Amino acid sequence: MNIFHYLIILLLFAFLIVILVGFLIISYLYYRSSSGIINFKVDKNNNRVIRISNKYHFLSTIFDSQNSNFKEFNFLSLNDFLDYFKEDSRDKISKQFEGFIPEGKSEVLEVYINSKYRKNFSLIDRILVVLDKTITRTPSYTLTIHQDSASDYICSLKWSKISHRVQKFRIKEHSKNAKFEIKEKNTVVIGALIKPEFYLKNLRVADIYEIYSIFNFAPKKTFYFKEEGMVYFVLKNIKQNKYKEYVTIINDLNQSSNINKVFSTLTIFKFHEIVDEKNKLDLKNVLKYSLYNIYCRPQEIDLFINFDHKILQEKKFIEFSDMLNKYDVLNNSSENDFFIRKSVIVKYNKNEKGNLYLYECQIKNLAISDSWIRFFKQIPYLEYKYQKIWYNYIADYSRDNTQNPMVKISQEVFLDKQFNVSIDKPLCLVYANNNAFMSELLKEKILKNSENKIYTALYIETIDRALINIINTVDKLKVIIIGEKISQNLSDWSVAYDCLSIISLAKTKNIQVVFENPKKDLDELIVEKLNIKYAFDSSLNN
Repeated sequence: MNIFHYLIILLLFAFLIVILVGFLIISYLYYRSSSGIINFKVDKNNNRVIRISNKYHFLSTIFDSQNSNFKEFNFLSLNDFLDYFKEDSRDKISKQFEGFIPEGKSEVLEVYINSKYRKNFSLIDRILVVLDKTITRTPSYTLTIHQDSASDYICSLKWSKISHRVQKFRIKEHSKNAKFEIKEKNTVVIGALIKPEFYLKNLRVADIYEIYSIFNFAPKKTFYFKEEGMVYFVLKNIKQNKYKEYVTIINDLNQSSNINKVFSTLTIFKFHEIVDEKNKLDLKNVLKYSLYNIYCRPQEIDLFINFDHKILQEKKFIEFSDMLNKYDVLNNSSENDFFIRKSVIVKYNKNEKGNLYLYECQIKNLAISDSWIRFFKQIPYLEYKYQKIWYNYIADYSRDNTQNPMVKISQEVFLDKQFNVSIDKPLCLVYANNNAFMSELLKEKILKNSENKIYTALYIETIDRALINIINTVDKLKVIIIGEKISQNLSDWSVAYDCLSIISLAKTKNIQVVFENPKKDLDELIVEKLNIKYAFDSSLNN
């Protein structure tokens, strides 16, 4: 073999190496994630952090290096975690972990990565950093912190390789666009339930921009809708690797929904073309089928996400759509096919009936089962949609009744400008999903109603500072009902002590306190300390 043959072999070998390197670079660019969310929990007592979401592939972020200890369900010291960030960002984060974040609230920080961080980087990691400077020069991360207990914090870190300017961000909503259509068959839909407090508010451009940034949506291929308590995005020409990336992001977002101020539950699925009204209706029904089931059965999320348009032919979807349609028809029927369920307020452990009742509308039509009714009544938007109908029906029913009726009403219905109460209508028992009371708006409405001698009751499931502030500054509450979630655990002295502040405040303001279904064998000392006189007993109906 002469030198010419060796040269040919050498050139061929070099060519293969170039091909291999090119393939690796293309694979890296193809499979790495360009945006996402990292969920983690901070244990301040032990100064450690545990990641509760998977790593991203190919060093998508500096947190995902091959030898990093910051991997799913693995503890990392808080100091080692803070080393990932620039000094001023470290200081901001540390300060939040030293303070107090009210329940139901969260702190949102803009933080920056330490571009010089290389701890435990392998040779491959270092090569990837050379290939892709965005790993260490990614625009700011959004850190959301929610306090879970006195020393525990649930956090999410959102990131995107592409930086947009929110000031230049423009979005068009297509909900009322009758001419909207997509003829491509590889359509993808990403949707979310919005939290109830946003039924009365317009979503800000910044709120929608945040979703665009997390997913790196291409504006020209993305169509935005907001209707019926949902927001959703219809995307065309989405490749399979990008779809898988979206699925990962959505799974991570669903884990951290309690710290997202706007969205509670998200889904993703594939759909066919959208060319007529039936396609649009089918799309919304699939969204509801997926989101409602995930909301009610979060532990079974895999059953209700990541499917295609064939779901339209499946028996379980057809039954859901049929029952949802019947539920809507029955609630909007001019015949009002309801009966009134009455639960009486009684003296604790005596079962002596009082003169205050809780009224509730129930559908009595046999065309829909109790299990489906219970399912739909768990959905906040459906409650918001129909509670005005139920309240007015009960108001007409009880007009000549000598009983004092209360009706459970969400704060979103209570605050709605179209919802009118008067002195001759039932007392509103106002509740908030996840106890997320809109304190200032509620105080304003309660005080305004009281000027016309219209009083209000509150239903509470969690005791926090915001709630105490409402009770402390409003003198016109008539009743406070301590929900079953608390009442069933009064034998736990820590729960009982939390109630003491509410009981003391109520006593000074002459507000009647009622406990929902408390245990009948409570310690006498607890009964005495909490001044438990009245119980809301749902087993006694009149």
